[in-house]
Amino acid sequence: MVLFVRFHHHSAGVAQPDRGCRQRFVRQRSRYAFPRRWHPHPPDGTRSKLVQGGADRMKLALGTIPFGLGNRVLDHGRVPFQEVAAIMAYARQAGIETIDTAPGYGDSESIIGHIKEGYAFPRIITKTPEFPEEWIGPEPIGRMEAAFQRSLKTMRRRPVYAVVVRQGEDLLKPGGERIWERMTDWKAEGRTDKIGFSVFNGADELDRLMERYTPDLVQLPINALDRKLLTNGHLRQLRNAGIEIQARSVLLHGLLLLAPSSLPPAHDRLRAPLAALHWTWSQQGLTPLEGSLSFIRSIPEIDEVIVGFHSLQQIREVHRAFVELAAGEDGSGYWGGKSDWIGDGSDHASGDESDIANRDESDSTRGDGSDNASGDECDSTRGDGSDGSRGSDSKTSGTPNDTPPDEVWLDSRR
Repeated sequence: MVLFVRFHHHSAGVAQPDRGCRQRFVRQRSRYAFPRRWHPHPPDGTRSKLVQGGADRMKLALGTIPFGLGNRVLDHGRVPFQEVAAIMAYARQAGIETIDTAPGYGDSESIIGHIKEGYAFPRIITKTPEFPEEWIGPEPIGRMEAAFQRSLKTMRRRPVYAVVVRQGEDLLKPGGERIWERMTDWKAEGRTDKIGFSVFNGADELDRLMERYTPDLVQLPINALDRKLLTNGHLRQLRNAGIEIQARSVLLHGLLLLAPSSLPPAHDRLRAPLAALHWTWSQQGLTPLEGSLSFIRSIPEIDEVIVGFHSLQQIREVHRAFVELAAGEDGSGYWGGKSDWIGDGSDHASGDESDIANRDESDSTRGDGSDNASGDECDSTRGDGSDGSRGSDSKTSGTPNDTPPDEVWLDSRR
């Protein structure tokens, strides 16, 4: 048996006793208890038993961006209140236990608190506000405390399942450790069960965060066009460390479900790789929705997939596809093409493509924070945007070029 003694490592380098918090480990420097050093590429190539058979326990989680903000990528408005109630009721009947929200998602927290299906979710995740300051001092921490108190009151819930730092890079700012220390206090006081952060800028940001903090939960972007955290071993390392992994942007806000010819002009750079994916999926007999979810379900390290919905029909379609894929999974063909078509994802372009995934935690099926499972974008879930054929638009573009695009930069800022 190994006994771990918990310490807070303050910036001055002096270890002070933990103040009774129930967190397993808190660290500010490069000491990492699981393993000691953050090592995204284990030299022996071994896989932890925690990773084995992970896909069979992967679950859907309900994103709430469409409820409070709509979809800013595809310019869809907010979901009407009655439709929100229907979506939440269906989610609970379908066994979805987690709902993901934030005080920055419009009035989504208020909606949760006013609908019995909302505050009755077994697991509610909320987030910190954003911190525009370059230095995190007492005033931003006071604002964060007040926002969390409002969230608990508004959603009629104490404790919440988790509090996540909405912009993980805020923890890397001077004074950012104050954010983590206050969240650790919330956990010790029983106001939240878990604490974590959301990653936007890929492996480099994740490495720097993991060198300083040990989260219970991490939210990160991953989809068939954004695989950087999968191919470089970070997901496996997080899972081996016992950290809960929640995937967001799994449908790239609905763009993965659109016919390539239907992409907004701002996203022209996605046409070639998207056409290649749709063509490959059509050869496998998969719709774009099925192909996108099949890719995600092939990643055993993921615990939950956050998806937002714009209509009751959307959540029905996504849930049905998710369940059917789970029942008939064979793990084949999930890449949907050459993995190196997307490059390593280590660089991010400025402009729209990099913003797409990073704007919102939950993937919007319609590009509005909901998942394009139905409605106008729902038609595009089949790849043609109109006639419901399986990938017909991408197929008409012909076989994917043997020479892939040089790079497609995507990250996941919400």
